[in-house]
Amino acid sequence: MTVRNFWRIFLKGLGIWLVLETILLSFKYVSTLVPMLIELSKESSVIPAIFISLFFFGWLVLLLYIFVFRTEWLIDIFRLEGGFNDEKIDINISQRTFIAVIIATVSGLSLVTSLPALIQSIFNFYQHDYVFRQSPSANIIVFNLVQTVISIVCMTYAFSLSKLFLKLSNSKVAEDI
Repeated sequence: MTVRNFWRIFLKGLGIWLVLETILLSFKYVSTLVPMLIELSKESSVIPAIFISLFFFGWLVLLLYIFVFRTEWLIDIFRLEGGFNDEKIDINISQRTFIAVIIATVSGLSLVTSLPALIQSIFNFYQHDYVFRQSPSANIIVFNLVQTVISIVCMTYAFSLSKLFLKLSNSKVAEDI
């Protein structure tokens, strides 16, 4: 494996991690944004809060795009190939397998954090006499459930997702050339 290929795989892995964390973070963000917007609409204008949210979401999408689809540009800008004595790194593993391992690892870490939180939030819900819609922890239960399901699905289909990421990034590189 060449040094450039190593950096491609590493940056794409970092991009995949950013994508998964962004998906999970967006659920938390939406669950806190909606009550905040309702409260702000009573007091003042909602436009600044929406503008700031869209601005940061735009930056996040840009980062995701650069890490997943513009890795060549990132390698060239930061000159990541320079400074290595050897041209090759001896790792006999395909890009697809390496990215699948990254997806499975990140998904496993996400599952390890979300499953206990889901069990705890369900336990806390049953300790109180709330109807599910009226429960203050209902959005936490839903978020932890979605995070757990996404983690399990990503772990299960890691090889298919790695194939999809490589296909999308290779087609994007071919369009750029």
